[in-house]
Amino acid sequence: MTIDTAPPEPIRPAATVILWRKAGAGHEILMGQRGA
Repeated sequence: MTIDTAPPEPIRPAATVILWRKAGAGHEILMGQRGA
């Protein structure tokens, strides 16, 4: 899931930010564990 695939219709900014931050944090955690 990436922001690029988000639907064009307006979504609730709060929900979008939360999802984006969760996705970003998860990606960073995964990459950190991989590099460890």
